[in-house]
Amino acid sequence: MRSSRKYLWTILITILSVGLAVGLASAQTIHYANQATIAWDAVTKYQDGTVLPAGTVVKYEIYLKDGTQTLLGETTAVQFTVTLTDYLIHDVGVRSNITVGGTKYFSEVAWASVDGVPPFVLQRYPAPAKVLNLRVE
Repeated sequence: MRSSRKYLWTILITILSVGLAVGLASAQTIHYANQATIAWDAVTKYQDGTVLPAGTVVKYEIYLKDGTQTLLGETTAVQFTVTLTDYLIHDVGVRSNITVGGTKYFSEVAWASVDGVPPFVLQRYPAPAKVLNLRVE
């Protein structure tokens, strides 16, 4: 009796674990593109919720991560076009920064795989080469 209960619990835990893993994997979308424009809401407050003073310039750093984190650029706009040059799966990250009294302050990086709505990653699609020597025969 005891061994059959243990067996049933083992099966139940295995089924729940597999279901959870499949659910988490399917919750993240892969966007296939050579280029993708990502966008985000403008930062208008400090982390504690206090409104930034008028005239505060917020800059955004854009990152790609495929095991290695790479800074792509910085902008004051609330969107950025990412160009993919390899076929790896990339997480996209954005972090805001402001300068106060000559000192630069940074937010945490918001990663698309976690903070995206819905969560996503980017991958360059493996398109075949363009047809050459197109002709009538």
